[in-house]
Parts: sequence; structure tokens; C-alpha cells
Amino acid sequence: MISSRALRTATLLGDRCRRSSITLEDVKAFYTKYFTRENLVIGLGGGYDESLLAKLRGDLGRLPAGKPEEVPPPVPAAFEGWKATIVEKDAPATAISMGFPIDILRGTKDWYALEIANSWLGNIATRAAICTRSSANGAG
Repeated sequence: MISSRALRTATLLGDRCRRSSITLEDVKAFYTKYFTRENLVIGLGGGYDESLLAKLRGDLGRLPAGKPEEVPPPVPAAFEGWKATIVEKDAPATAISMGFPIDILRGTKDWYALEIANSWLGNIATRAAICTRSSANGAG
């Protein structure tokens, strides 16, 4: 879904041309559209004082009402035949990743089951832990 050009040129701050074209009015419009009560999620954990929760609710409750329109997910390019993308990086690690395009998106009923299966069967950390345990037991 991400073009190779995007992988080469994207930065966390955006590209120089786009950053330099942002106006103060653009920033204000973005703030007005997205910084709303209905578009806010806060998670607190640990031993916080109840006064913190009350202050957050009070302060953030002053945000304007409104929910921005939903942006449809991008439509990936059609899959035809075999394709390979080779990414060369100056890194001490290597990886070979394979996949098959499916029509499952976050929020669909099957996504969570697939995420659990991927976590158990596919994560490098899981495989490394299994190999380490096997080696420690003399099985690897």
C-alpha cells in the first residue's frame, strides 16, 4: 500500500515542500476539525489521583463538539502475479517477509482472530522465545 517512493522520501515531519506550504490558517482549520470532544480518547493507568481525572475531564470537556467525517481506507493496487520488493538498508538484521493480500481491515470481525494468530505464529519474538526455550532444554 505504500509506494517505494514513499519509503525513500517520507519523514516524520513530512517532505520539505509540504511543510513549507502550511499556513497558520491550515493549522487553525486542522485544530478546529480534529481537536474535538468526540475525537478524543484518553487512557490513564496506574496510581493517579482522582483530582487528575477530574481536571482532565474539565479541561478537555471545554473542547468544541464535533466529529470529523470518516476517511475511507486506501484501496491497494490490484494484485497480479508474483511481486517482490527488495529494500536495502544499512542495518545489522535481515528479514524475508511474505504475505497474501486479503480483504480484512481493522474493525472487521475476523481481524482480531487473525491478529492473535499472527502474534502467536508470526512474531519474531515468539519464534525466538520458542527457540531459546528449546535450546535451554537441549532440544534445539
